[in-house]
Amino acid sequence: MEFLQIGNDPLDRPLELIDIYATIIPAKDSRLVLERLKDSLPEEVHELSHLRRLNRIDDEGEIRLDLAICSVDTIDRDKLDSIIQGLPCSKIRIEQAPKFPARTKEQCTTWNTKVWPSFWRSNPNCLPAVLTADEKDQMTYYVNKLAEQVRDKHKIHNKDLPIATFAVDPDTQTIVATDFDARNSSGNPLEHSVMRCIRKVAELELERRREPNAVKGYLCLNMHLYTTHEPCSMCAMAMVHSRVGRLVYIRDMPQTGAINPLSAQGYCIHNNAKLNWRFNTWKPQDDLQIDLPDVSDTINA
Repeated sequence: MEFLQIGNDPLDRPLELIDIYATIIPAKDSRLVLERLKDSLPEEVHELSHLRRLNRIDDEGEIRLDLAICSVDTIDRDKLDSIIQGLPCSKIRIEQAPKFPARTKEQCTTWNTKVWPSFWRSNPNCLPAVLTADEKDQMTYYVNKLAEQVRDKHKIHNKDLPIATFAVDPDTQTIVATDFDARNSSGNPLEHSVMRCIRKVAELELERRREPNAVKGYLCLNMHLYTTHEPCSMCAMAMVHSRVGRLVYIRDMPQTGAINPLSAQGYCIHNNAKLNWRFNTWKPQDDLQIDLPDVSDTINA
């Protein structure tokens, strides 16, 4: 079975530009200017932390700085002019800058020769991973086993949604916990299979911590989770907090999923730069060849 890695976007994403306001200031006055802008500008409407805010200009012994103020979408020109009035700034101009960070160091270097410079922040989880033959075999085994279990469960108990999750210890290649969606039978809308599976891991961890000299850690640190359907935002955040090492899911959930950039709001919670944990995510390339009971696209899995 072949697998696709789910990232934020393609590595070869073309350069998408955004207009920003820029001005040149004396380096010695940078603190004064930056404090005025910080106190007076509205909140930036775009995520532009990847841009180099200040770029040094050496000009006949005087050090000046080329300053990216904010995006044009954040404030109109007249209001900005009134904010910087009296400050030691050159005439405001409009420059083009990358709307999103570069995906590779080489891409960043190329872009910096064309438009406003940005930073390259190395992040291995943003780069494609290569699965070994053994990893593919292991993932294929667990995907098929998971699909088989959810089919069998649905035949004898079809009141609940046919959604299931495994937690696998990658070191021992054993299934640590298994659970199924139970929101219908329990009457609790939070009883998603991922949440129930993580809870089972937590119960096992609680028992382990009662042992003498037990070392405490995150609940699912580096564990591999296999689930039949793309997790919703609640379940995806639970995986972040539990420090899951890898997620493998079978079916995309286009209206409610929180992993695939093409699903719902495109949260990509597994690889979101604003969160403090990331994990690689995979799905079978030919997922429609895997027999699963039907689940509506409107369901939060």
